Amino acid sequence: TGLTEELIHKLVNDSSIRIKWDPSLKEFYSIRDVTSNSAIFYTLTELSSFNHNRETVEQRITKTLPDGSMFTYMCSVKYPEAPHSITNKVVRTYVGGTLISKVKKDGKPFIQVKVFAQADMKFNFAIRGQAQSSVPDSMEFWAQELVTAADECIKFR
Repeated sequence: TGLTEELIHKLVNDSSIRIKWDPSLKEFYSIRDVTSNSAIFYTLTELSSFNHNRETVEQRITKTLPDGSMFTYMCSVKYPEAPHSITNKVVRTYVGGTLISKVKKDGKPFIQVKVFAQADMKFNFAIRGQAQSSVPDSMEFWAQELVTAADECIKFR
């Protein structure tokens, strides 16, 4: 099919590509490379349902595992040169990551993307009752947009 772990990783982590397909991103870019597989990223996300934008400054470390899977670990870092706005809420990512791997389902190979995060998003679910039900919808939309971007990328390879 042409879909690989590397392609999905690029669609999710290459800021010049992701900004085109992820409508929640207002800004997303690498501030500084730390090593050949690690960089500090700034992200400004628009979360209209919560009435505030969210900012993150995270270090992302990517490793290719022995089975070819790609794992990206991320956590918030303090970086004085990062832009900050007093009107946005700053998210603290305690730990997060993506695992992109080939798996088989019913004997057929496909690419599986697992996303996890432990973060303080700076909102109160008790106050915003609809927030609990909108989080799965937004993740489903993100996943659909990722699949669409992957399909488009494959067409032009």
